[in-house]
Amino acid sequence: MEGKRGSVLGLLAFLASLPFVVPLCNKNRPVIFNFGDSNSDTGGLSAGLGTRLGYPYRRTFFKRPTGRATDGRLVIDFLSEYLGSNYLNPYLDALQPNFTNGANFAIVGAATQVGFVPFNLSIEILQFKRFHCRSLDLNSQ
Repeated sequence: MEGKRGSVLGLLAFLASLPFVVPLCNKNRPVIFNFGDSNSDTGGLSAGLGTRLGYPYRRTFFKRPTGRATDGRLVIDFLSEYLGSNYLNPYLDALQPNFTNGANFAIVGAATQVGFVPFNLSIEILQFKRFHCRSLDLNSQ
């Protein structure tokens, strides 16, 4: 029950923080913050664990290493295209990330319950909170 309560509180904190983050971003495009697992991981696991995924991953669409555990685009990519936004960078990506249109906190293997996985929804929400605070700090400078 504690895990479920923490997840619900985290989701409420996320929704409450949106009015503060969205005005800081580009008003010409929508801002997307994505949470999830392998269905929408755009390279978070690879960046978080310092691993590199080889072939067949990324061969069909991107034609370069992306850190994704897929050979092509994800549903979040199609959503970004439809909304006229850039593809989301993984939050954990330290090399030239671009978060002007949002960030992707999804990581392969993530679960909603706290357990034996290194990344879960609670961790993703904590990462978002840190991202939010850091964005406000940088914007005020």
